[in-house]
Parts: sequence; structure tokens; C-alpha cells
Amino acid sequence: MRAGGGQVTRNDISINAFALIKAQNIDLWCEEENMSRLKSCLLVAFVALVLGVCQSEAKTIIGEGFGTTREEAKKAALSDLSSAIQVEVQSSFESMVKEVNQKVEEFTQNVITLKSELPILGAEYEFRKGRHGQNSTAILDSDNVLKLYGAKIVEIKQNMKTYQALIDKSISRSEKYQLYTELLTYLKQYYKYKTVAILLGSKGIPEIDVTEVEIKNQLRRLREKIDDLNMAAKLIAEAVADRDRIYIYPPTTRDSHEITQFADVVKRRLSVYLKTVQDPRDASFFMKGGYSILDDGKGGIELTYYLLDNGFNTLKTNVTTLLPESYSGYEVKPKTLSFDKLLYEGFAVSNEFKIDITTNSGRENLLFKEGEEAEFLVKMNNPGYFYIVGHVVKPGDEEYSYLVDFDDTGQIRGGRKFIRYVNIDDVNKWIGLGRFEIVAPFGVESLQVIASSNDLIDRLPSHGYDDETQLYVVSRDPNKAVMNTRAIKKKISKEVKSAETVLLFTTMKK
Repeated sequence: MRAGGGQVTRNDISINAFALIKAQNIDLWCEEENMSRLKSCLLVAFVALVLGVCQSEAKTIIGEGFGTTREEAKKAALSDLSSAIQVEVQSSFESMVKEVNQKVEEFTQNVITLKSELPILGAEYEFRKGRHGQNSTAILDSDNVLKLYGAKIVEIKQNMKTYQALIDKSISRSEKYQLYTELLTYLKQYYKYKTVAILLGSKGIPEIDVTEVEIKNQLRRLREKIDDLNMAAKLIAEAVADRDRIYIYPPTTRDSHEITQFADVVKRRLSVYLKTVQDPRDASFFMKGGYSILDDGKGGIELTYYLLDNGFNTLKTNVTTLLPESYSGYEVKPKTLSFDKLLYEGFAVSNEFKIDITTNSGRENLLFKEGEEAEFLVKMNNPGYFYIVGHVVKPGDEEYSYLVDFDDTGQIRGGRKFIRYVNIDDVNKWIGLGRFEIVAPFGVESLQVIASSNDLIDRLPSHGYDDETQLYVVSRDPNKAVMNTRAIKKKISKEVKSAETVLLFTTMKK
């Protein structure tokens, strides 16, 4: 049965089966020897169809965008839809985990790390002419797209079974290594599509019989540990050397957004061997990575990099284990784990009233070097007010939190200098907050943005001007400042809409 009472007809099944068969390059008018493969594909199509329609209730997620052209507006709406999906995943996280029967811990970790790169299938677009350009709405309707996600999940599972069979037959260590990396690539794809399918209400998603831990254990056994960081970068780059316009993100550890000295070196070494771009907005592909410190550093570092396309599909995977001597002299452990966790895990989000913040380098795995300029931009989906609290966390150095002053003229008195208003004409548009030069002292900094549908002039945290920093300091303890700012937001009446977002970035000497 289809949600809403519609019947699944024979015609529905034949059309979907035909689409899947064509996708796998099978001739419908095949000879007898192809019949077994045809039957297999028909079964895949039927399972995908059933998976697509077994949903609890219809769900629609919407993204809004603005641009000077239809194409710009469409791209902006798609980006906003991706952000809206991320918000839905974060707000529905607990209920989503309950839908997972097996491998709960692995699914949970993948949702946390992959929620910003979830693939979008079958989005529909509406366009409206605005005063200064085009407005676009991107719509993801579960009634229309769940069959697409279902078919993709079944296809991925079939491909994983194929690679598992090839691994069992292979006797070459190098061939096995390549097959396992392909299997890991499909595993990441599986979790991405599964996350969106669960979010959209799909039930009974097929489970897989292999875990990320099992695959990585095999990869460690098959490849020798590397004692030279430059050689590791060269090996990672070789697998994607045929691609160009790649934006490389520095890798992070599992529980941190901080960029360590080791991560910076990895990115710079990779850049030597790849055709890169300096701005993620100009990229056709992205290299995103993470690393695990094994046995507190004594067992080395496991460095994993993924090649993604613009649709957030994982195309290639590389896993390399580094010996301690390859990164000796570099800091590998994040210094701000507790603050990082407090900042990112302590607030609720909603698509009803939302504020986003980004930079000219995106909003993830952010590293700015001395002398560079960082541009910050904010976007709201409804008219409203916002202020920003900056947090400077530099262990071993001075730490403090401050209110961001928006007054460039020096003429605004009182708290108004800290508050910006977004009017109806600027809704769903990125608003520049200015460009800032990166200067010492260096370390981890973050921005905590508080927004409301009502004026925030009486909701600003207490502050005082500091002559040394020339900032309006809220606290000398960033942890307390985060909690106090969040507490002020919670005191806002439930009848008044409010929102929060955060951004963390690392600054380093050039």
C-alpha cells in the first residue's frame, strides 16, 4: 500500500523494473543465458519499489534560494535544501536511531559525520520572479522520492555483495586492498542514502552484513604502515589524479572540528600532487578526510580520505596507516575537545525559524592562515534579529568571549551596535558581515549566533569594554559564556520564535 491509500499497480512495478534494468545495461530482449540476471534485477526492482512505498507518513522538506539568474537561484535553493535536511537529521536524531535494528553504534557515528553531505534525489523546483532577481524553492517530497532512495539502497547493497564475492576469490594482496577500498566507498554511500530514507519515513530498509570496522581491519592487514608523510600523500593522490578542480579539506578527528598542525601538513602535502582550487565554490570535487589516533599514538595514525562529487556522492576511498615517525614533531591531538562538544551539542534546531552562518571557505573543517582574509555571511529564512558572541579558545594563552560589534561608523550607542535586523527583502539571502584579516594570537575561535523574531535589545548578555583586546568582553571563560548565552535564548517566550547556530574555525601562523 502507498501512504495515503494509493494502490501499487502492476504497471508501477513494470515501469520501475524497466528503469532499474536499463540502469544496469541489460537488454530486455535478452537471450536465455541472460534470463537469470534479468530475474535478479526484477527482484531488485520489486524490493526497491516496496521499500519506497513502505513509509509511515508523507514528509516534505523545503529549501529556499535567491539568485540573479534561475540557475543561481536553483543552486542556492538546493544548498538550502541540503542544510534543511541536515537540520531535520539533527532534530530527529533519536527517533532515526530507533529505526536501526543492527549496527546502531556505527549508524550513529555515520549520521554524525555524514549529515552535511547527504545526497538529494528527485528534488522539484519552483521559480518566482523577485524585485532584484529570481527566487527558487526546492522541494523534496517523500511520496515522490522514496522509491528513488529505495532503488539506490538496493543497488548499493547488490554492488557490495559483488565486491565481497570478488574479495573471497582474490589471492592478490594489492587487488584485495583495492576491492576493500571500493567496498568501503559503497558502505559510506549506503549510510548516506539510508539516513535520508529513514528521515523521509521509509521502513524495513535492507541491512548489510559488513561493518566499517571490519573493512578497515582488513585494510590495515593488507597494506604496510608508512613511515613518510609525503609518501602517504602521494599514494592518496594517485587514486584521484585523473580528477581536477579539487578542493581539499584538512582532516579532523572523529569528535572535533579543530584543525591540528598535523591536519594542516596533510592538506599541504596533498595539494602538491593534485589539481586543486582555493575556493570550494569553484570545485567540481572535494577531498574530505578524518583520522584516528591508534593506541594513544603508539600504534600510529589511521588516515582516511574520501573523494566526493558536487552531489555528495562518495566516489573513491583511501585508508592509510602512518607510523609515529612520519608525523613526529607535529601536534596531532585537538586541544579543545570539551569546548567543541559543548558548542555543537548543546542547542536544538528547527526549519521553522532558522539562521545559518558560513564563510568564503564554507563552514566545515575551517582553517585560516595568518594574513588571509575570512569573510563571514549570515542567512535567515524569516525576518528577524540576531547577535553574535565570539569565543576565543587558545589553551595556554588568554581565553575570552565577546559580543561582535557591527557598527563601522562608531556612531551607534548602546546595545544596538551588536544587533542586526534581516528584513523581508533579505530573507533567504546571504548577508555579508565583513572581511576580517587573520592575525595573532592563533588558535581555535568560534561564533555563536542567536536569532529571534522579536527585538533582542533586552536579551544581550552582560558585557564590558576591554582596553587590551578592544572588544566588548562577555566572559573570560568561553565555556560559561556559551552556556549563559544559551540560557538567555531559552528565557525567550515560547510565542517568540528563536534560533541558534554555531561555527568553529582554527587560525594558524603562516
